[in-house]
Amino acid sequence: MFRQFTRKGSIKIILPSVLAVVLFVAAVFGIILPSYQATLMDSKKAMIRELTQVAWEMLMAIEHQERKGELTRKEAQALAIEHIREMRYGTDRKDYFWINDMRPFMVMHPYRTDLEGLDVSGFTDPNGKHLFQAFVSIVEKQGQGYVDYLWQWKDDSSRIVPKLSYVKGFPAWGWIIGTGIYLEDVHMEIERLTRQLTVISAVIALLVSFLSVYITVRALRTEEKRRQAEAELEEYQGQLEQMIEGRTTELREANTRLHAEIIEREEAEAIIRRQNDFLHSVIESLPYPFYVVNVSDHTVVLSNTAAADQGKCQGEKCYTITHRGDKPCDPGQDECPVAEVVKTRKPTVLEHRHFDPEGEEEYVEVHGYPIFDDQGRVVQMIEYAMDISERKKLEEKLRHASITDEMTGLYNRRGFLELARNQLQLAGRNDNESVVLYIDLDNMKWINDNLGHEIGDQALIETATLLKNLFRESDIISRLGGDEFVVFMSTLSNGETERSVVKRFEDELKALNLQEGRKYQLLISAGTVHFDPNAPCSIEELLSKADTLMYEHKKRKKYA
Repeated sequence: MFRQFTRKGSIKIILPSVLAVVLFVAAVFGIILPSYQATLMDSKKAMIRELTQVAWEMLMAIEHQERKGELTRKEAQALAIEHIREMRYGTDRKDYFWINDMRPFMVMHPYRTDLEGLDVSGFTDPNGKHLFQAFVSIVEKQGQGYVDYLWQWKDDSSRIVPKLSYVKGFPAWGWIIGTGIYLEDVHMEIERLTRQLTVISAVIALLVSFLSVYITVRALRTEEKRRQAEAELEEYQGQLEQMIEGRTTELREANTRLHAEIIEREEAEAIIRRQNDFLHSVIESLPYPFYVVNVSDHTVVLSNTAAADQGKCQGEKCYTITHRGDKPCDPGQDECPVAEVVKTRKPTVLEHRHFDPEGEEEYVEVHGYPIFDDQGRVVQMIEYAMDISERKKLEEKLRHASITDEMTGLYNRRGFLELARNQLQLAGRNDNESVVLYIDLDNMKWINDNLGHEIGDQALIETATLLKNLFRESDIISRLGGDEFVVFMSTLSNGETERSVVKRFEDELKALNLQEGRKYQLLISAGTVHFDPNAPCSIEELLSKADTLMYEHKKRKKYA
C-alpha cells in the first residue's frame, strides 16, 4: 500500500514539474527570446531617434540665438559644429553624431574629418549603396527616418560592419543630423542572452528534479502527520466550543460599547457638518472670487458664488478661466501661482492680468495658500484674486508723469535717458549709426525779460510742437530742461545727413518766423553727433559731445 501510494504520488508530483520545465524552455526560446529581440531592436531605434532629437534641439537653440541677432549665421553654425563634434555616448563613449547638408556635402564627422567640406553624393558603402544620397532622399520625403548601410566600426576604419542610422533634417540651415547603432552589437547581445537562458534552463531543470524528489519524500511524511493532526483536532474541538461560548459573551459586551461609540461619532459628524456649513457661509460671504485648485492638473475643485459669477466653476482649468489659455501661465508674462506655491511651499502674492466675463483685461492681485496632505506634500492651493486695475492705472499715470515734461508733453531728462539707452543698445546690436541732435534756443532770456515768462513758455511749447511735427514717431524727442532740447534718431532716412537734418529744422524755423504778427523770433544753436557701432559709447557721452558742438556753434554765431 505504501509503495503504491509512493508510485502514484511521485508521478502526480514529478509530471507537473517536468511539464513546467518543458513549457518554460518552449516559452523562453519560442516566445520570450524572439519578443526580446524585437523589443531590443525597437528600443535601440527609439534610443537613436531620441538622441538625434536632443542634438536637433541643440541646433534649434543655437539657431534661435541667430534669429535674435545674438550670433551671425557663421558663428551659430561654427558653435553648433563644435558642440555636436564633442557629443559622445555609449559604454566606451565612442558613439557619435555627424552632419551633412542637402547637396550633400559633409559638414562634420568626428572620425572622418577627411570628408569634411567634400561632396559625398558619390560616396558608397561596400555594397554600392549611396548612403548620403539615401539620407537626403528620406529627409526630402519624410523630414526624418531610418537608413541601413555598411560603415566603419566607430573609430576603427579597417572594420566595416552593418549599421542602422536615424537622420533628421534641419531646414533652417539645410543640414541633416544623425547617429546610428551597429547591428553587430544587437546580435551579440541576443547571442549572450541565448547562452544565459540555456544555462538558466538547465539549472532550473536540475533544481526541479531535486525538488521533485524532495517534495515526494515530504508528501509521505506529511500524510502521516495529517492522521496525527486529525486526532489532535478532535481533542481541540471540545476545547474550542468552550472558548466560543466565552468569546460570545465578550462580543455582546463589545457590541454594547460599539453602539455607544456610534452615537458619539454621529454627534461628532453633526458638529463637523455645522462647522462645514459655517465655513461655506464664510466663503460665500467673501466679495471676491475664492476657489481651490488641484496642483497636479490645475483643476478648480471648489469655488464660491463670486468666483462662479466670473466663470470660475468647478471642473474648469484655472488658466482657461483667468487667461483664456490652453496651458498654465507663461513665466515670461505672468508667474504661475500654483508653480510658485509648490516650489516654495509657502503662501504667495502675485500680480496678474486676467480677463473678466466680458473679455476685458484687468489687473488682479492673486493670493495663493498651500494645502498639504498627510505626507506633507502640496496637493491643492487656495486662491483668491482682488481687482487692482485702478491702482495699476494710477501707477502708470505716476510713471508717465515721472518721465514727461509737463509743459511741452515731451520726455524729460529721465525719460530720454531711459529710452535712449535701450535704443542705443539696439543700434549696437543691429549695426545702426544713430544720431543725437542737441538744440538750444538762443534768445530765450530776451523773450522772458522783454515779453514775459508766459510768452517764454509759449516759445518753448512752439519749439516742442515743431520738433514733434518734423521728426518721426520712432525718434525720441526731449526737453532736457530750460531752453535745451535733444532728439535721438535711431537711423537716418535714405540720403539724409546730420547737416541736412539741422538744415531742415532751420528752414522750418525761418518759415515760422516769417509769419505775420509774431512778437519774437525762434533762433537756435545746434550740435549733432553720430553713434558709431564699431566704437560704442554711452548716451551720456553722446550728449556731452553734442552739447560741446552746440556751444561751439553758438560761439561762431556770436563772433560772426
